[in-house]
Amino acid sequence: MKDTPTRIKIIRKGIEREHPETFAWDDLLFITDASCTEYDWLIVYDEFPKGSTGTILQGSERLACPRERTILITVEPPNIKIYSTPYVRQFGYVLTTHPARLMKHPGHRIGKGCLRWFYEKDWAAMDAQTDFPKPETVSVVCSSKQQKRTRHFDRYSLVRYLADHMPELQWFGHGVKPIRSKNEALDDFKYHIAIENYIADGHWTEKPADVLLSAALPFYAGDPKITEVLPPGSIIPIPLDNPPEALRIIREAIAAGEYEKRLPAILEARRLILHKYNMWAQVAEIIARHKDAPGSAPGFTLKGRHRLRRNPLNAIREGWDILRYKAGKLFGAFQ
Repeated sequence: MKDTPTRIKIIRKGIEREHPETFAWDDLLFITDASCTEYDWLIVYDEFPKGSTGTILQGSERLACPRERTILITVEPPNIKIYSTPYVRQFGYVLTTHPARLMKHPGHRIGKGCLRWFYEKDWAAMDAQTDFPKPETVSVVCSSKQQKRTRHFDRYSLVRYLADHMPELQWFGHGVKPIRSKNEALDDFKYHIAIENYIADGHWTEKPADVLLSAALPFYAGDPKITEVLPPGSIIPIPLDNPPEALRIIREAIAAGEYEKRLPAILEARRLILHKYNMWAQVAEIIARHKDAPGSAPGFTLKGRHRLRRNPLNAIREGWDILRYKAGKLFGAFQ
Protein backbone atom coordinates (compact mmCIF):
# COMPACT_ATOMS: atom_id res chain seq x y z
CA MET A 1 0.00 0.00 0.00
CA LYS A 2 1.32 3.44 -0.85
CA ASP A 3 2.37 5.69 2.03
CA THR A 4 0.30 8.65 0.90
CA PRO A 5 -3.31 8.50 -0.31
CA THR A 6 -4.34 9.19 -3.88
CA ARG A 7 -5.59 12.78 -3.86
CA ILE A 8 -8.74 13.60 -5.84
CA LYS A 9 -9.90 17.17 -6.32
CA ILE A 10 -13.64 17.71 -6.77
CA ILE A 11 -15.00 20.67 -8.75
CA ARG A 12 -18.69 21.51 -8.71
CA LYS A 13 -21.06 24.44 -8.92
CA GLY A 14 -21.13 26.33 -5.65
CA ILE A 15 -17.62 25.27 -4.66
CA GLU A 16 -16.75 28.92 -4.03
CA ARG A 17 -19.36 28.96 -1.26
CA GLU A 18 -18.35 25.68 0.35
CA HIS A 19 -16.06 25.24 3.31
CA PRO A 20 -13.17 23.07 2.03
CA GLU A 21 -13.53 19.48 3.21
CA THR A 22 -11.78 16.14 2.78
CA PHE A 23 -13.22 12.65 2.84
CA ALA A 24 -11.18 9.44 2.98
CA TRP A 25 -12.28 6.28 1.20
CA ASP A 26 -9.84 3.35 1.39
CA ASP A 27 -6.57 4.84 0.12
CA LEU A 28 -8.27 7.78 -1.63
CA LEU A 29 -8.60 11.31 -0.29
CA PHE A 30 -11.39 13.42 -1.85
CA ILE A 31 -10.79 17.18 -1.59
CA THR A 32 -13.36 19.96 -2.11
CA ASP A 33 -10.87 22.83 -1.96
CA ALA A 34 -10.99 25.07 -5.04
CA SER A 35 -7.42 26.20 -4.29
CA CYS A 36 -5.96 22.68 -4.25
CA THR A 37 -2.98 22.41 -6.61
CA GLU A 38 -1.64 18.97 -5.66
CA TYR A 39 -3.87 16.14 -6.80
CA ASP A 40 -3.58 12.85 -8.68
CA TRP A 41 -7.07 12.79 -10.19
CA LEU A 42 -9.78 15.39 -10.76
CA ILE A 43 -13.58 15.02 -10.72
CA VAL A 44 -16.05 17.49 -12.15
CA TYR A 45 -19.44 16.88 -10.58
CA ASP A 46 -21.86 18.07 -13.28
CA GLU A 47 -20.58 21.60 -13.93
CA PHE A 48 -17.83 24.12 -13.30
CA PRO A 49 -18.68 27.27 -11.35
CA LYS A 50 -19.14 30.11 -13.84
CA GLY A 51 -16.72 32.56 -12.23
CA SER A 52 -13.25 32.30 -10.74
CA THR A 53 -12.34 30.75 -7.41
CA GLY A 54 -9.09 29.20 -6.27
CA THR A 55 -7.34 27.69 -9.29
CA ILE A 56 -10.60 27.69 -11.29
CA LEU A 57 -10.38 30.68 -13.63
CA GLN A 58 -13.50 31.76 -15.51
CA GLY A 59 -14.87 28.24 -15.61
CA SER A 60 -11.65 26.41 -16.44
CA GLU A 61 -8.92 24.48 -14.62
CA ARG A 62 -5.34 24.03 -15.76
CA LEU A 63 -4.79 20.44 -14.75
CA ALA A 64 -2.17 19.38 -12.21
CA CYS A 65 -2.78 15.77 -13.24
CA PRO A 66 -2.87 13.99 -16.61
CA ARG A 67 -5.97 14.63 -18.69
CA GLU A 68 -6.61 10.87 -18.73
CA ARG A 69 -7.11 10.97 -14.95
CA THR A 70 -10.20 13.14 -14.99
CA ILE A 71 -13.78 12.00 -14.39
CA LEU A 72 -17.05 13.74 -15.24
CA ILE A 73 -20.04 12.71 -13.11
CA THR A 74 -23.29 13.73 -14.78
CA VAL A 75 -26.21 14.69 -12.56
CA GLU A 76 -29.19 15.49 -14.77
CA PRO A 77 -31.02 13.05 -17.07
CA PRO A 78 -31.05 13.77 -20.83
CA ASN A 79 -34.58 15.21 -20.82
CA ILE A 80 -33.25 18.01 -18.59
CA LYS A 81 -29.66 18.45 -19.76
CA ILE A 82 -27.58 17.22 -22.67
CA TYR A 83 -23.86 17.14 -21.88
CA SER A 84 -22.36 18.21 -25.19
CA THR A 85 -19.71 16.25 -27.05
CA PRO A 86 -17.08 19.04 -26.73
CA TYR A 87 -17.61 19.07 -22.96
CA VAL A 88 -17.62 15.31 -22.41
CA ARG A 89 -14.70 14.43 -24.67
CA GLN A 90 -12.28 16.44 -22.50
CA PHE A 91 -12.48 13.84 -19.73
CA GLY A 92 -10.79 10.49 -19.31
CA TYR A 93 -13.92 8.84 -17.91
CA VAL A 94 -17.61 9.62 -17.53
CA LEU A 95 -19.85 8.25 -14.76
CA THR A 96 -23.37 8.75 -16.06
CA THR A 97 -26.87 7.33 -16.43
CA HIS A 98 -26.99 8.50 -20.06
CA PRO A 99 -26.81 5.42 -22.32
CA ALA A 100 -23.66 4.86 -24.33
CA ARG A 101 -25.57 5.26 -27.61
CA LEU A 102 -26.45 8.81 -26.52
CA MET A 103 -23.18 9.76 -24.82
CA LYS A 104 -20.40 8.30 -26.95
CA HIS A 105 -17.14 8.20 -25.01
CA PRO A 106 -14.43 5.52 -24.71
CA GLY A 107 -14.45 5.94 -20.93
CA HIS A 108 -18.24 5.72 -20.58
CA ARG A 109 -19.31 4.05 -17.32
CA ILE A 110 -22.86 3.60 -16.04
CA GLY A 111 -23.05 5.17 -12.59
CA LYS A 112 -25.43 3.25 -10.33
CA GLY A 113 -26.92 5.73 -7.88
CA CYS A 114 -23.73 7.76 -8.26
CA LEU A 115 -25.12 11.08 -7.03
CA ARG A 116 -24.79 13.21 -3.95
CA TRP A 117 -27.13 12.12 -1.18
CA PHE A 118 -29.55 14.58 0.38
CA TYR A 119 -29.87 12.41 3.47
CA GLU A 120 -27.53 14.35 5.75
CA LYS A 121 -25.63 12.23 8.21
CA ASP A 122 -21.96 11.42 8.73
CA TRP A 123 -20.97 8.31 6.76
CA ALA A 124 -19.27 6.62 9.72
CA ALA A 125 -22.29 7.29 11.92
CA MET A 126 -24.59 5.75 9.31
CA ASP A 127 -22.35 2.72 8.95
CA ALA A 128 -22.35 2.15 12.71
CA GLN A 129 -26.09 2.71 13.25
CA THR A 130 -28.11 -0.40 14.11
CA ASP A 131 -31.29 0.99 15.70
CA PHE A 132 -33.97 2.73 13.62
CA PRO A 133 -36.99 3.79 15.68
CA LYS A 134 -39.84 4.80 13.37
CA PRO A 135 -43.03 5.97 15.10
CA GLU A 136 -44.65 7.43 11.95
CA THR A 137 -46.08 5.62 8.93
CA VAL A 138 -45.62 7.21 5.50
CA SER A 139 -44.19 10.39 3.99
CA VAL A 140 -43.25 11.97 0.69
CA VAL A 141 -41.01 14.85 -0.39
CA CYS A 142 -42.41 16.55 -3.49
CA SER A 143 -42.27 20.23 -4.39
CA SER A 144 -45.11 22.10 -6.06
CA LYS A 145 -43.10 22.20 -9.31
CA GLN A 146 -45.23 20.99 -12.24
CA GLN A 147 -43.08 21.26 -15.37
CA LYS A 148 -44.50 19.19 -18.22
CA ARG A 149 -41.27 18.76 -20.19
CA THR A 150 -40.05 16.54 -17.32
CA ARG A 151 -42.00 14.14 -15.11
CA HIS A 152 -42.53 16.84 -12.46
CA PHE A 153 -46.16 17.27 -13.51
CA ASP A 154 -46.83 13.53 -13.35
CA ARG A 155 -45.05 13.28 -10.01
CA TYR A 156 -47.07 16.12 -8.52
CA SER A 157 -50.31 14.67 -9.91
CA LEU A 158 -49.62 11.29 -8.33
CA VAL A 159 -48.72 12.78 -4.96
CA ARG A 160 -51.76 15.07 -5.06
CA TYR A 161 -54.02 12.05 -5.67
CA LEU A 162 -52.39 10.03 -2.88
CA ALA A 163 -52.61 12.91 -0.42
CA ASP A 164 -56.31 13.37 -1.21
CA HIS A 165 -56.98 9.69 -0.46
CA MET A 166 -54.50 9.06 2.36
CA PRO A 167 -54.94 11.42 5.31
CA GLU A 168 -52.03 9.67 7.04
CA LEU A 169 -49.60 10.69 4.27
CA GLN A 170 -47.29 13.47 5.46
CA TRP A 171 -46.30 15.63 2.48
CA PHE A 172 -43.11 17.70 2.65
CA GLY A 173 -41.47 19.94 0.06
CA HIS A 174 -40.97 23.45 -1.27
CA GLY A 175 -44.31 25.14 -1.76
CA VAL A 176 -46.08 22.55 0.42
CA LYS A 177 -44.39 22.02 3.81
CA PRO A 178 -40.77 23.22 3.72
CA ILE A 179 -38.12 21.35 5.68
CA ARG A 180 -34.56 22.27 6.61
CA SER A 181 -33.24 18.77 5.99
CA LYS A 182 -34.61 15.76 4.14
CA ASN A 183 -33.91 13.75 7.29
CA GLU A 184 -37.02 15.33 8.83
CA ALA A 185 -39.16 13.56 6.23
CA LEU A 186 -37.37 10.21 6.54
CA ASP A 187 -36.02 9.33 9.97
CA ASP A 188 -39.35 8.82 11.76
CA PHE A 189 -41.14 7.06 8.89
CA LYS A 190 -41.41 3.38 7.99
CA TYR A 191 -42.44 4.09 4.39
CA HIS A 192 -41.57 6.86 1.94
CA ILE A 193 -42.82 7.57 -1.58
CA ALA A 194 -39.90 8.22 -3.97
CA ILE A 195 -40.58 9.33 -7.55
CA GLU A 196 -37.96 10.04 -10.21
CA ASN A 197 -38.25 12.98 -12.60
CA TYR A 198 -37.02 10.73 -15.42
CA ILE A 199 -37.75 7.04 -15.78
CA ALA A 200 -35.43 4.79 -17.76
CA ASP A 201 -33.51 1.56 -17.30
CA GLY A 202 -30.43 2.15 -15.15
CA HIS A 203 -31.37 5.68 -14.09
CA TRP A 204 -31.79 5.93 -10.34
CA THR A 205 -30.78 8.85 -8.22
CA GLU A 206 -30.52 9.88 -4.59
CA LYS A 207 -34.30 9.53 -4.27
CA PRO A 208 -34.42 5.79 -3.43
CA ALA A 209 -30.92 5.93 -1.91
CA ASP A 210 -31.93 8.56 0.66
CA VAL A 211 -34.94 6.47 1.69
CA LEU A 212 -32.90 3.31 2.15
CA LEU A 213 -30.12 5.13 4.00
CA SER A 214 -32.76 6.12 6.55
CA ALA A 215 -33.79 2.42 6.75
CA ALA A 216 -37.27 3.16 5.39
CA LEU A 217 -39.05 1.17 2.68
CA PRO A 218 -39.52 3.11 -0.58
CA PHE A 219 -42.66 2.99 -2.67
CA TYR A 220 -40.75 3.71 -5.85
CA ALA A 221 -41.67 5.03 -9.29
CA GLY A 222 -38.46 4.98 -11.29
CA ASP A 223 -35.81 2.69 -12.75
CA PRO A 224 -37.53 -0.56 -13.81
CA LYS A 225 -34.25 -2.45 -13.31
CA ILE A 226 -33.20 -1.13 -9.91
CA THR A 227 -33.83 -4.52 -8.29
CA GLU A 228 -31.06 -5.98 -10.48
CA VAL A 229 -28.58 -4.16 -8.23
CA LEU A 230 -30.57 -3.82 -4.98
CA PRO A 231 -32.45 -6.64 -3.20
CA PRO A 232 -35.94 -6.99 -4.71
CA GLY A 233 -37.51 -6.96 -1.26
CA SER A 234 -36.05 -3.54 -0.50
CA ILE A 235 -38.23 -1.74 -3.06
CA ILE A 236 -41.99 -1.72 -3.73
CA PRO A 237 -42.60 -0.45 -7.30
CA ILE A 238 -45.60 1.79 -7.93
CA PRO A 239 -46.87 3.09 -11.30
CA LEU A 240 -46.41 6.80 -11.95
CA ASP A 241 -49.24 6.97 -14.49
CA ASN A 242 -51.89 5.03 -12.57
CA PRO A 243 -52.62 6.77 -9.24
CA PRO A 244 -55.50 4.43 -8.19
CA GLU A 245 -53.23 1.38 -8.66
CA ALA A 246 -50.40 3.10 -6.78
CA LEU A 247 -52.81 3.84 -3.93
CA ARG A 248 -53.93 0.19 -3.82
CA ILE A 249 -50.32 -1.07 -3.67
CA ILE A 250 -49.40 1.35 -0.90
CA ARG A 251 -52.48 0.67 1.21
CA GLU A 252 -52.11 -3.12 0.94
CA ALA A 253 -48.40 -3.02 1.77
CA ILE A 254 -48.91 -0.90 4.88
CA ALA A 255 -51.83 -3.04 6.04
CA ALA A 256 -49.75 -6.20 5.60
CA GLY A 257 -46.82 -4.82 7.63
CA GLU A 258 -44.41 -5.07 4.70
CA TYR A 259 -41.90 -2.80 6.43
CA GLU A 260 -41.31 -5.29 9.23
CA LYS A 261 -41.29 -8.25 6.83
CA ARG A 262 -38.78 -6.59 4.49
CA LEU A 263 -36.47 -5.01 7.05
CA PRO A 264 -33.58 -7.48 6.37
CA ALA A 265 -33.73 -6.62 2.65
CA ILE A 266 -33.92 -2.89 3.44
CA LEU A 267 -30.83 -3.11 5.64
CA GLU A 268 -28.94 -5.08 2.99
CA ALA A 269 -29.80 -2.44 0.38
CA ARG A 270 -28.64 0.22 2.83
CA ARG A 271 -25.33 -1.62 3.25
CA LEU A 272 -24.85 -1.85 -0.51
CA ILE A 273 -25.49 1.88 -0.95
CA LEU A 274 -23.10 2.76 1.87
CA HIS A 275 -20.31 0.55 0.58
CA LYS A 276 -20.83 0.00 -3.16
CA TYR A 277 -23.38 2.24 -4.83
CA ASN A 278 -22.04 5.68 -4.04
CA MET A 279 -19.80 8.20 -5.75
CA TRP A 280 -16.66 7.37 -3.79
CA ALA A 281 -16.80 3.61 -4.31
CA GLN A 282 -17.50 3.91 -8.03
CA VAL A 283 -14.70 6.44 -8.51
CA ALA A 284 -12.40 4.14 -6.51
CA GLU A 285 -13.20 1.30 -8.90
CA ILE A 286 -12.22 3.39 -11.93
CA ILE A 287 -8.98 4.50 -10.30
CA ALA A 288 -8.07 0.99 -9.17
CA ARG A 289 -8.45 -0.30 -12.72
CA HIS A 290 -6.51 2.51 -14.38
CA LYS A 291 -4.07 3.87 -11.79
CA ASP A 292 -1.05 2.40 -13.60
CA ALA A 293 -2.13 3.37 -17.11
CA PRO A 294 0.17 5.86 -18.85
CA GLY A 295 -1.00 9.45 -18.93
CA SER A 296 -0.08 12.67 -20.66
CA ALA A 297 1.78 15.47 -18.96
CA PRO A 298 -0.23 17.81 -16.70
CA GLY A 299 -1.15 21.21 -18.08
CA PHE A 300 -4.23 20.57 -20.22
CA THR A 301 -6.93 23.20 -19.59
CA LEU A 302 -10.27 21.63 -18.75
CA LYS A 303 -13.19 23.94 -19.60
CA GLY A 304 -16.74 24.15 -18.34
CA ARG A 305 -19.76 24.10 -20.62
CA HIS A 306 -20.29 27.87 -20.46
CA ARG A 307 -16.63 28.56 -21.25
CA LEU A 308 -16.68 26.14 -24.20
CA ARG A 309 -19.67 27.90 -25.73
CA ARG A 310 -17.51 30.95 -26.41
CA ASN A 311 -16.17 28.97 -29.36
CA PRO A 312 -18.90 29.08 -32.06
CA LEU A 313 -18.02 25.58 -33.27
CA ASN A 314 -18.59 24.17 -29.78
CA ALA A 315 -21.88 26.04 -29.49
CA ILE A 316 -23.02 24.62 -32.83
CA ARG A 317 -22.03 21.10 -31.79
CA GLU A 318 -23.96 21.44 -28.52
CA GLY A 319 -27.03 22.54 -30.47
CA TRP A 320 -26.62 19.54 -32.76
CA ASP A 321 -26.39 17.17 -29.76
CA ILE A 322 -29.64 18.60 -28.36
CA LEU A 323 -31.42 18.25 -31.71
CA ARG A 324 -30.12 14.68 -32.06
CA TYR A 325 -31.58 13.75 -28.69
CA LYS A 326 -34.94 15.37 -29.45
CA ALA A 327 -35.13 13.61 -32.81
CA GLY A 328 -34.16 10.29 -31.25
CA LYS A 329 -36.80 10.74 -28.57
CA LEU A 330 -39.41 11.56 -31.20
CA PHE A 331 -38.65 8.38 -33.14
CA GLY A 332 -38.25 6.17 -30.06
CA ALA A 333 -34.47 5.81 -30.07
CA PHE A 334 -34.06 7.55 -26.72
CA GLN A 335 -36.32 7.82 -23.68
